[in-house]
Amino acid sequence: MFIVGRAVTGLGFSGGLSGCFAVVINILPLDKRPVYTGLLACVESLAIISAPIVGGALTQALGWRWCFWINLPIGALALAAIYFLFSDPRTRQEDDLTLKEKIRELDLVSNCLFIPSLTCLFIALSWAGTKYSWSDKKVIALFVVFAVLLAAFIFNQYRRGDSAALPFRIIKSRSVIAGFIFTTCTNSMTNVFEWYLPTYYQVVRSKSPSESGYLMIPILVGMMLGLFLQGIGTTTFGYYAPFMILGSMIMPVAAGLMTTYDMHTSLAKIILYSGLVGFGGGIGFQAPQVAVQSTLSTGDVNLGIGVILFGQSMGPAVFIAIAQVIFSNQLSSGLGEIVPGLTSAYIEEHGLNDIKDIVPMEQWGEVLSVIDRSLTHTWYLAIALACMTIVGSLLVEWRSIKQKQS
Repeated sequence: MFIVGRAVTGLGFSGGLSGCFAVVINILPLDKRPVYTGLLACVESLAIISAPIVGGALTQALGWRWCFWINLPIGALALAAIYFLFSDPRTRQEDDLTLKEKIRELDLVSNCLFIPSLTCLFIALSWAGTKYSWSDKKVIALFVVFAVLLAAFIFNQYRRGDSAALPFRIIKSRSVIAGFIFTTCTNSMTNVFEWYLPTYYQVVRSKSPSESGYLMIPILVGMMLGLFLQGIGTTTFGYYAPFMILGSMIMPVAAGLMTTYDMHTSLAKIILYSGLVGFGGGIGFQAPQVAVQSTLSTGDVNLGIGVILFGQSMGPAVFIAIAQVIFSNQLSSGLGEIVPGLTSAYIEEHGLNDIKDIVPMEQWGEVLSVIDRSLTHTWYLAIALACMTIVGSLLVEWRSIKQKQS
């Protein structure tokens, strides 16, 4: 169910990012946007860097609920800043809409179809192979409901035309398709690592939550550096596609190196490999949004960026759920051979740290080895996603932001 919450918050995160980029688009010319969106992404990465550290400290000192309470004053400050400092340019068409038409523009029907469909998918993936077998009627029924609701969502998007959340006319654009593939795979890859690296640090390497937060810094610093260089480079040279290709070359190599982690990996390798993953993910991350702004008309830019951000948020939600299936199946089969009574249901209920209670101390080294091997096998999914980014890199249109600006 935590994955379901991750997907729902991903929708809100996508909306927040879309709003930030809408502000940048309205106040800056095209040739200056890459560097400022890069800086914006760097600030986001800086916040992400501090989040594990602050979250670990809050969890140890006050409790995990404070990781959620702390968002309230920060969100209120951001809302006040947008309300008082930004003047949203309104069009006559927006002003002429009635309340009923504005509610219709929210596309509530699509939301009521899409979110339940993903919920069914995530529950099915979390149950299959652990709580129930893949052939169980409950699992099959959930997959069927997911497929039916998703088909209804796609039909409703087609029926709404340009007023849809994902307009078909925009999706058919070459740069939008390429950007969607690249962004979805890149963000999914980095999120799979960011999701399971704390497990490696805290369980396999016996680090505290705060120490685990510190060890997450290299991957986030690497991403921040890549984002900054991509913003400066695109603004200077005008082309964004080379940065996407460079990222597609670095990410598979870096992800492959991460699968060599074991119980005795040196700190230098942890910093180098995770930093390289972050750099590879960051160096081309903003390029799809620049591509959309360079190839679409001004009126379609926000719709195109919305499609990119949709993939950026929903891709990790889906692939983290798939990674969870891989990890759970690998873990349950491996631990079942060492401790016959150690089932996946027990692990899911009590967590990895609590399995020490039923594992003899002389077998604990074997258990850690199985956990480590399960993690690295899960990261093979990240390698596949990293390799898939080359499809988006080669498919994207080569345009110069300077040419369109002139």
